[in-house]
Amino acid sequence: MEDEDSGRKKKSDRSRSDRRRRGKMKEDLYALRSLVPYMSKMDKASIAGDAASYLQELQTQAENLKAEIASIRRSLVYEDAYSFAEMRAADLYPSLLTHKIYKMDVVQLDKREYCAQLVSSNGQGAATSIFKALHTLSLAGFDIPSFHMAVSQRNYFLTFPFIVTMDDEGDWKLWIASVLLMEGFEFDV
Repeated sequence: MEDEDSGRKKKSDRSRSDRRRRGKMKEDLYALRSLVPYMSKMDKASIAGDAASYLQELQTQAENLKAEIASIRRSLVYEDAYSFAEMRAADLYPSLLTHKIYKMDVVQLDKREYCAQLVSSNGQGAATSIFKALHTLSLAGFDIPSFHMAVSQRNYFLTFPFIVTMDDEGDWKLWIASVLLMEGFEFDV
């Protein structure tokens, strides 16, 4: 008799457990159905298939957006950095030109890590222009975790490490030079 009662109790517990599990699966299926904007049918297989298709579509959109963001970041500095770097800052910004870059070096430290050093004049507004250039570089895909600036009577000495977050390979010294030109610096090297 006890074996029979014990067997019924186990069967009853399993039955309750199965009902709870099925109820939870049904709730989760409804939740999934509410997240997918279109459904072909309302059966379980169709809901799962439509959800998988929707996720693939979202992944494709995410990849397209990443590519578009990278393109926008590159265009912030200028699409044709080489021709821009060949121009003189005085031709582009004659009223703003008061700063000179006397020396600029970019050294590669690791695969995507570099360190830039530059010496510039410290005329009125030069520091502000340097900070604007650093900000523009950070928007264009350069991760600049810190910088060090020293001041002498005539010059600023700036050193900053940076990590290139773009997938492109490039002449990063040229990129930095083009941003400095945009901020009104002229190279006197």
